[in-house]
Amino acid sequence: AQAGLRGTLRLGMMQVISVGDVSTLIAQFHRERPLVDIQPKTAPGGSAQLVADVRRGALDAAFVAASGPDQRGLTQIRLASEPMLLGCPPDHPLASRVTVSVSELADETFVDFPTGWGTRTVADQLFAREGVQRLIGIEVPDWSIHASLVRAGLGLAILPRSMIEEAGLTGVPLDPTATFSVAFVVAADRPLPPVTQAFADLVRTTHPA
Repeated sequence: AQAGLRGTLRLGMMQVISVGDVSTLIAQFHRERPLVDIQPKTAPGGSAQLVADVRRGALDAAFVAASGPDQRGLTQIRLASEPMLLGCPPDHPLASRVTVSVSELADETFVDFPTGWGTRTVADQLFAREGVQRLIGIEVPDWSIHASLVRAGLGLAILPRSMIEEAGLTGVPLDPTATFSVAFVVAADRPLPPVTQAFADLVRTTHPA
């Protein structure tokens, strides 16, 4: 009976989810529920748009930045967290530092994603807490282009450790620190369709609070 569950799962995805093993979850669900049509969807507005789409019913569920947009009215399951680091090319003067204070970065230029993306939100909040105005030289809604621009020396980045490693950048710890977290969210103000509930149950089982 479980294997016979049918339906569609409209699943919101961040462009890059290197924090948390999301692909394993999706693969396991597909093996257990082969008749379910999983439809992954990204959003140019990042986690903020994904959250809004789950709220209004355009998505059944989504993987989003837990430390980013307001998630009232949603049930949230945290999956994983990583420290945010300063990402720079290996030959950059700051690449050899043990740590870099946020206040030292006031005169640096950054490459970042648009407002609403989870990593951008965490970085903006970090600089705002320290009273430091950050110069965004280039804003790009594409992970591969973002990484190539930073590697080319057109700006620095503030990213989770795994994304920095994937981009081939040198990561330097920040002072103070900041954390990027990924969460799974579904609507909390209405009954979930059976397919969505089944996927949420799997996420909850594999990531108990």
